[in-house]
Amino acid sequence: MLILSSRPGPPAISVLFDPESGDLMGVVNAGVDLLLRPSAQVGVSDVRRLELLTRTLRAADHRHGGRACRGDVLATLSMGRRMLASASTQRVHAELCPAVADLHNLAGWVSFDCGLTATALGHFNSALALAAAERNHALIADVRYRMGHVYLHQGTAHEAIRQFGLGQHAAKQSGDHGVTHAVLLAHQARALARVGDGRQALSMLGRSVAHFSQADPATAPPWTELVDSAEIAAMIGTAHTELARYVDVSFTRSAIVTLSSALTGYGNTRHRSRSLTEISLAINRILAGDLEQGLATASRALELSAALRSTRVRDRFIVLERELAKHLGSVEVQRVAGRITEFVARQSVPDRHGRGRRK
Repeated sequence: MLILSSRPGPPAISVLFDPESGDLMGVVNAGVDLLLRPSAQVGVSDVRRLELLTRTLRAADHRHGGRACRGDVLATLSMGRRMLASASTQRVHAELCPAVADLHNLAGWVSFDCGLTATALGHFNSALALAAAERNHALIADVRYRMGHVYLHQGTAHEAIRQFGLGQHAAKQSGDHGVTHAVLLAHQARALARVGDGRQALSMLGRSVAHFSQADPATAPPWTELVDSAEIAAMIGTAHTELARYVDVSFTRSAIVTLSSALTGYGNTRHRSRSLTEISLAINRILAGDLEQGLATASRALELSAALRSTRVRDRFIVLERELAKHLGSVEVQRVAGRITEFVARQSVPDRHGRGRRK
């Protein structure tokens, strides 16, 4: 986590993070004393420091969930906003705008993961305004993707489709025709499946795979650095899960294969992504009538999610819980469903910081 020191004088920030393992350990001194003095001028090195903090916090969110780091993200964002008022030159201000926009983007994402939808959308709109001021189309595409994710999660699939389309337009303007398009198309397919348009969803998935296979990692925007073949497989498998739920249950076969491939690619990191993927895999196995494997997968997902603090994980468990409710004649189903109910209840209790209550 990000730590404010208690020694006298302006607080300094340190980030405990090991980039190799993803663990929050090793100290990186961010030296932000000058950020806390309104009269101080901010230079390019300070912008780079802010970008480092943002990358570190994004990795923490990806590994542990938004509830684990939202307070730290907001503290960093507050400093970033102060930096905008203290930029020493036009060049510094021009670099600060997208840096602070990306912090708003991250703040929106972790707020969404905490279930704070209105707050998340407010941050995303602030990110769009700052990114647009510097015509940073790559960042606009990222923000539109995340806004679409929020609307899809809310159940407003048509608005999600619109946001993903706006994201694709921004990606074209940025010159990115690879990973960004692959991500946006995969999520647009998921939204189309929600409204029952299987033909268009499959078309989008085909295009997503094509864009990803042709992508050049060297030219991909920074926000896609965690989007590898495992992540794309998870996105496609999740879209096939929606096709199985809303179009034709036979899509469980392709969903199970693709989600299993994603889990193999994840390894032992990315706890939230692995958890979400395991839950989707369990849903598909239950839908396909394989209760034994579905329950085993659900139990693995519960074990993997025990230390996570994520509303998105909680809400996907609710979908699984509803599928299990159709099979409550089984004692084992009742046992696993009861564990899921307990998990959902724990995740639904916020503390005063808007985070879930810890075990």
